[in-house]
Amino acid sequence: MTAVQNWVPAYVLHSRPYRETSLLLDVLSAEQGRISLVARGARGAKSPWRAVLQPFVPLLMSWAGQGELATLRGAEARGLSRLPGGQGMLCGFYLNELLTRLLQRQDAQPEVFAAYEACLSRLCVEPAEPVLRAFELELLDAMGYGAALDCDERGADLAPGAYYRYWSERGLAVSERREPGLDFPAEHLLAIARRDFSDAEVLRAAKFLSRQLLAPLLGNKPLRSRELFLRKE
Repeated sequence: MTAVQNWVPAYVLHSRPYRETSLLLDVLSAEQGRISLVARGARGAKSPWRAVLQPFVPLLMSWAGQGELATLRGAEARGLSRLPGGQGMLCGFYLNELLTRLLQRQDAQPEVFAAYEACLSRLCVEPAEPVLRAFELELLDAMGYGAALDCDERGADLAPGAYYRYWSERGLAVSERREPGLDFPAEHLLAIARRDFSDAEVLRAAKFLSRQLLAPLLGNKPLRSRELFLRKE
C-alpha cells in the first residue's frame, strides 16, 4: 500500500527539470527533514504548482510513495516569500545549498526546520552576516558537529587574554601562535558562544571558525553560492 503524507509545512531547497514537463525537488519538510519529490507536470503551462514551487516560499505539501523518491500530490503557499532580492536572495541560496549538501534524506530534524524558517525571516530585517553565522552554528549543533566554545579541551573555563585553536578531535586548546583565522582570543570565543556578534572582530572570527567547522562536512567540492558572493564583492 502506498504511503500518503498529509499536508506538512515545507520549503523547496532546489529544483531541476525532469523529463518534458516535470520537476525533481529537494524539499525541507517540518516532519521528515530533507526529502526528494517528483512534481509531475509542474512545468506545464496550466500547472497550478508553477508559481508556488519556488525557493523561500513557505508551503504546505502532500506527497505519496515510499523509498528515496516520492510523488508530490499537492502544494500550496502558506504565506509570502520570506526573502528580499539582492544580497538576501544570495544568502538564501547559500542556506539552501548548505542544507542540500549536509542533511541526510528522511532524517527528521524539526529544530533545523525552525532555525531555517527563523533565519529567512531575520534576513528580511537584519544584517546578513550575523544571521548567517548564527544559523551555521545552530545547524552544526543540531547535526551533532557543534563545538564547545566556552571551555577548553579539559572542560576548564577559557583563560582571559589567552588564545585558543580548535581541534576536531580535542576541542579548544591554548595556542601560542596567534595565527589569523586559526587562533582566537578567549573573549571572541565566548561572545560567539553567546551568539553576540555586535563586535566586528567577533563576527570576523565567527566566519573563520564556522568555515573551519563546516569544511570536513562539505569536502573538496566548493559551494556554488559562495562563488556568487565573490562575484558580487
